[in-house]
Amino acid sequence: MADVLEENLADGEKVISFGVYPQGKVTDEQLIAQLNASIGELPDEQDAKEWTDYGFYIHNKRCSYAWYKDAEHCGGRYRGVYFTQYRPPCLNSYPYTARSQEALGYVVGKVHWFAWQPIKWQVLLTENGSALLLSYAALDNMQYHHELIASEFSVQEDEFVCYDQSDIRAWLNETFFNAAFDAEDKERVLLTEVDNSPSSTGNSDNDHACKNTFDRVFLLCHNQLTDTKLGMIHSLGKCPKRDKSSTDYAHCVGLEKDSIYTGTNWWTRSPSIEFHNCVQRVGYTGYYDYYGCQPYFCEGIVPAIKIKL
Repeated sequence: MADVLEENLADGEKVISFGVYPQGKVTDEQLIAQLNASIGELPDEQDAKEWTDYGFYIHNKRCSYAWYKDAEHCGGRYRGVYFTQYRPPCLNSYPYTARSQEALGYVVGKVHWFAWQPIKWQVLLTENGSALLLSYAALDNMQYHHELIASEFSVQEDEFVCYDQSDIRAWLNETFFNAAFDAEDKERVLLTEVDNSPSSTGNSDNDHACKNTFDRVFLLCHNQLTDTKLGMIHSLGKCPKRDKSSTDYAHCVGLEKDSIYTGTNWWTRSPSIEFHNCVQRVGYTGYYDYYGCQPYFCEGIVPAIKIKL
């Protein structure tokens, strides 16, 4: 566990290290060879061996084509990622590679290794003995939800899964929470009442808002991402605090990398105001965007938590 101030940046921003997650790509060929020699048989569609199936989707169907396995070596912890097909950018599309895995050197049939590293968090607010933290980078990527029968950017009343029932909320509070934090860290992460009201989305008439949830890990909403008290700018234009980098690991499992911008797109928890099958997102350079379609995989995950100080 580490919750001490790591950096005080030029603009006064505070950064804390807390928890760990696979992030940086392993490039040392000798270490890669040693890790490869330790992992045993590779998985396949019929038998995962001793690997864990990501359960990714291709064309609306959950398929076995990507797996991970963790290993320890000389005091370090590493995650191996292996896949036999490329991950598409959307539930409704077939395998795809442009600006994605293959273009970044993450090819099929090869184990790609990543080091577990401390997670860096921005300190957005401290009050009443707690701190609201936002990940400094997009750590992973995931569809908002997998069940959606709708056309992209539809203005009709299509089936919509709200944040309280979404895949992304369950993933944050189960898969991510259990991976990122040890028992001692978990004691420090507060159960937070998350405001999912219409007003939290930036529109009090938003009919896709849902009931409040009680979560350990959550995504930020429209109001938080435009709150000057949290260091954001109120407008939807470029905002340095909303402009997020992304990890090598996130790109290996499908997060797209833009050819021009260094930042990445990432999910909020607020449903779109205008389109019925979309969720608000933050775009490159921290620009706020209402049009992240629910079944996209190519959006990053930037988790938020509250911890005891």
